[in-house]
Amino acid sequence: MARIIGLTGQTGAGKTTVSNVLKSRGFDVINCDLVAREVTQPGTPCLLKLTEHFGTKILNDDKSLNRKLLASIVFQDEKELRVLESIIFSYIKAEIQHRINTIYMGNTNGVVLDAPTLFESGADSMCNEIISVIAPKHLRRARIMARDNIDNAAADARIASQHEDEFYTKRSQYVLCNDGVQQELIAKAEQLAEQLLRQR
Repeated sequence: MARIIGLTGQTGAGKTTVSNVLKSRGFDVINCDLVAREVTQPGTPCLLKLTEHFGTKILNDDKSLNRKLLASIVFQDEKELRVLESIIFSYIKAEIQHRINTIYMGNTNGVVLDAPTLFESGADSMCNEIISVIAPKHLRRARIMARDNIDNAAADARIASQHEDEFYTKRSQYVLCNDGVQQELIAKAEQLAEQLLRQR
């Protein structure tokens, strides 16, 4: 059975940087955002359920999911966000389990679930240990605006839809605080990778 390590955190906190470091150190990484894209491809049961609830307005002309439009709906309405999560999470978890059982079961270092909604989806129950990446709000806001090319209000809506630091710190064995420059976070992630490898 593969060792499963959950990696999560707030949007804009720097989770991708930590994920890249762990991958470079020999951990297999399952990017759950990419899994979410795969399970919502045109013609999939998951996308069909989404259109049943949100309507065909969330589709592009080629019948693919308009992620930007769907995000604008759910990040403004917590009830709609919960509906989205209730639909998509079961498909994501099933695909993750399939990959763990087939592709990654031989990795002795461990498999990292890179999942922004690790706790909300229930995927934390699949993990042996959990890493959370957190950062001050003002830094996250600036990073989100630059990364996604959105305005201050849209960035604040995304931040408001997520949990405060304490939610993550209470539920994680390891917490990395990204309150400086990227190189400092990389150094922290490298140190954690060493620790995890020693614990194999």
